[in-house]
Amino acid sequence: MNILPDLPRPQYMVAPEILLSSLAAHAYGSGDRSSKEIGRTYKKNDPDLHNSTVKEYYPRDQVQLAEFDQSLRDNGFVTSKKGGIDSAYLVADAVRHSVLGTKSLRSNTQAAAPLTPSLALTQNLAGMLNKQGPADIGKILDTIFHLGAPESYTGPAAHTLLKQAYEYRLNGNQFLEVIDRSTSESLLKYELLPKPDKLIEGKREWSELFHDTPFRWFHDNWLKITSAEWCKSLPARVWVDWATTVLRLGIGMSYLWEASWIHAISGYIQRGKANENFLLEIKESMLPPLPWESEELPVSMRNVSSILKHRVKSAHALRDVFLGSRKSLSVEECQRLAQEYDSNEALQVQIMTSLKPAERTGKNTWEAISYTLAGRDSVGEFVDYYGLLRRRGSKYLLPSPGVEWMTVAASLTCDRNRRSCDAGEVLDDLQLLGARPRLQDLIGYLEAAGLARGSADADRGVRVERAF
Repeated sequence: MNILPDLPRPQYMVAPEILLSSLAAHAYGSGDRSSKEIGRTYKKNDPDLHNSTVKEYYPRDQVQLAEFDQSLRDNGFVTSKKGGIDSAYLVADAVRHSVLGTKSLRSNTQAAAPLTPSLALTQNLAGMLNKQGPADIGKILDTIFHLGAPESYTGPAAHTLLKQAYEYRLNGNQFLEVIDRSTSESLLKYELLPKPDKLIEGKREWSELFHDTPFRWFHDNWLKITSAEWCKSLPARVWVDWATTVLRLGIGMSYLWEASWIHAISGYIQRGKANENFLLEIKESMLPPLPWESEELPVSMRNVSSILKHRVKSAHALRDVFLGSRKSLSVEECQRLAQEYDSNEALQVQIMTSLKPAERTGKNTWEAISYTLAGRDSVGEFVDYYGLLRRRGSKYLLPSPGVEWMTVAASLTCDRNRRSCDAGEVLDDLQLLGARPRLQDLIGYLEAAGLARGSADADRGVRVERAF
């Protein structure tokens, strides 16, 4: 059995929306074979910046607007020409702007909110970063979902669930159906071809090892947010924001858990005493994936930036040591390393060197974690409200969820089969995720979001109502 989660290496993700788009790319193909560009983006923030390797899908000039407008009207939108010929483009102009996603202050591109499959495929990571061969984020999300699946689970993969969710979203929603068809016909200029459903089946030897981890949290909550009940209950833009939040937490917290797990394995090996119950020993010695100190403490004591950055980078180096030329770390190999540690000077040097990693070691993994979990520096109507971590200047990174983030986490804990749960259940769910705030701080977050019902002295029993 491989005791290291078989996670592909991630990298910086320029926009939260790229997570849904990357997963959608695994769910849909296309008949497009003519394009030579390496990537796609919905909108370039500087339209004068010529870049022939990245295709933009945002309709800018009158020809593009007229074509988009005509497609919208042909598919069901009614427009009025009252007031002059330019008014014929008002609907197209409104639609192209209304689907814009979050906007980062430093990014050269802006994603579309992936409200429909066609909108999701107007962008990919290669185009958003203008970089060839970026990490396959869709594959990473499928892998995390797979790692979190209990052994009894024989259902769809993560990208298949997204395809089903889009079907629920489009069914009966004429507005989204028109936008999806018009985007496909006028902007993408090809038809989407759903790929065959992929199911998870067969024995998974790691299922018990990772049953109480962020992998399991992501598996359970992705099943929820892509279900018919949640898809039909949430407004279109809210569903995209909530689904993206689940994906962000799935990626960020899973890699933080991996870093803590690798350090715990290293500690076991360094103790040099192999034993039969070593996996339990490793788990019990793990540090929390996300340290979360009380809100009452000074900012400097709540800062997690330097702690997590060093942990992730050194874990990256330790992972390379433990794997060597192998693709996995077996139970037997881990026991062998522990048995020979005291006499193996080369291994001792490798581990000690890894604990003082070079600046660029694990840089991509740390960027993937910090930029998925932290709210983006954004402005105006395109603000990112769904970060778990908040930046304070260039030095500090604090666990500090806003109202929107807390609403997602608490509502998914309550689920659709009941109107409310209690604060203790929300706390337990966050602990599964690897993020455990102090109970009184959690109640404060819930009260700020307008979700808590009952007196504060009820502690874990404070009632929590879902938002939708």
